[in-house]
Amino acid sequence: MAGGLSVDHPDYNLAAYPDDPSLFTPIQNEDDTIDITGAFLSERASLLNGRLLLLAERPGMPTIADLSQPMLRLAGLRISPATNGQFQTSRGFTALTLRLVDSGVARPVRVPDGANLDDVQWAPDGRRIAFTNTTESGIALWIAETATGEARALTGPVLNGTLGDPCHWLPDGSAFLCRVVPADRGAPPAESRIPTGPIVQRNEGGVVPAPTFEDLLASPHDEALFEYYTTSQLALVDAASGAITPVGTPAIFLGADPAPGGRFVLVQRVTRPYSYQLTIREFRQEIEVWTLKGERVITLASVPLADHVPLDGVRTGPRAFEWRPGTEASVLYVEALDGGDNRRPATDTSRVASGISNSV
Repeated sequence: MAGGLSVDHPDYNLAAYPDDPSLFTPIQNEDDTIDITGAFLSERASLLNGRLLLLAERPGMPTIADLSQPMLRLAGLRISPATNGQFQTSRGFTALTLRLVDSGVARPVRVPDGANLDDVQWAPDGRRIAFTNTTESGIALWIAETATGEARALTGPVLNGTLGDPCHWLPDGSAFLCRVVPADRGAPPAESRIPTGPIVQRNEGGVVPAPTFEDLLASPHDEALFEYYTTSQLALVDAASGAITPVGTPAIFLGADPAPGGRFVLVQRVTRPYSYQLTIREFRQEIEVWTLKGERVITLASVPLADHVPLDGVRTGPRAFEWRPGTEASVLYVEALDGGDNRRPATDTSRVASGISNSV
């Protein structure tokens, strides 16, 4: 609509968003055209007393070599066994440029040759940038200084990116919490030429929804491959030296997020038994709080297999756990009030609650 965007809702009082060009500040000349597919704005002032914008460039199309890489389809995932990451249908970023918002002055980040970059993150203080680089042998963590654009590898190709971005800054910027490939993992499990027995699936007499998913587990060998490639070791990676310190024991971590206070980790672990009808997101999960030494402090929830969730519905009980910003270690979660069925009439469908306090 002309004049911008407006919202008509009784709970909101939002004026139309204006499209007056005078409200926008250009950060480059009209003749200085660049092709970017990602932009990351630092939340802190730079060393040059101006706001920094990080521009990330990506090639337009993947290469035949990219698309011809081996791929495993397991539990709703598409895994690259060569890199211990997600199978990529498009390459990552190939170049990074720091640009001062006020002056438009640009500084390239010296990324490695043949860069395939992802998981770009500003440090909490805005002085450094972290990113991953995927090569034929795996995924490595890199770090760059915003003052100079100089970049260096912090780790070798040891990160496990099968379940998403493998690293997160700690709040004080001293280290990263990463998912790495277990050092003693060994070779991938080989498929036996002799069947171990029939694959039996049983219905216990109840009526359950039957959504259709792709790339599901279909055999015990699939289960073995799934565990092999998704199991990670949590580790602290020192932001200065790159030293790796293991945290706890290996598991399948759907999530591992440092607390705002920097002393705890919110862990989301997948546990057996697995399903041949659902994806990893619907598998059983243990939601826990750990110390940075890997000691379990508390179990917040044991989430059952989501095999009785209505179509387009959600699990009953606590779900969607995350740290509450601005607190030392308080957890927020969502809980359904309509039985998880959004087709059921209900005044309130969900509530947001706090799980633990600062005294963890």
